[in-house]
Amino acid sequence: MRPRRAGIFNVWEYDDQIFEFGGGRMVLRGRNGSGKSNALSLLFPFVLDGVMSAARMDPMGGARSMKSLLLGRSDEDGGGRYRHDSGTGYVWMEFGSDDETQRLTIGVGASATAQRDADSWFFVAHGRVGVDFDLHDDDVPKSRRRLAETIGDGRVLATAEEYRSAVDRELLGLGADRYRIL
Repeated sequence: MRPRRAGIFNVWEYDDQIFEFGGGRMVLRGRNGSGKSNALSLLFPFVLDGVMSAARMDPMGGARSMKSLLLGRSDEDGGGRYRHDSGTGYVWMEFGSDDETQRLTIGVGASATAQRDADSWFFVAHGRVGVDFDLHDDDVPKSRRRLAETIGDGRVLATAEEYRSAVDRELLGLGADRYRIL
């Protein structure tokens, strides 16, 4: 299985961005400040390990949290206010076999409000985002419950540990210790 596509939906300044891989590889090009580093930090390693610490979310070391990425900090306001009162978003990656007969999509959903830190959930699903299932209803990101109804309750996981175990079982086959080291 190789990476085929990845996506960021409603996180940071990405509305619904899909990144295509060629032969399991992806090149991001753009001017400084266009979001290449943010996209990479969300896609690698976040989608693979589900660790949502602020230090891991911000490639520039500014400790930007998932809450900040979902709600958007107001640059004009030094008081730490957010642009939005609430937000839900997804980050995902699709893998496919060389013969295109197998597809697996892994990902993380999160929601936050101005009063509450980000809450996350994880999914491992056979199929393709936008083809076999969607992460939104009429451009509104699905809640954890709605995603479970869409792809099956057993495919939506509550903890990063359960998620890593499912990703390892379905995709890598390394075992918990080797996966943690990876």
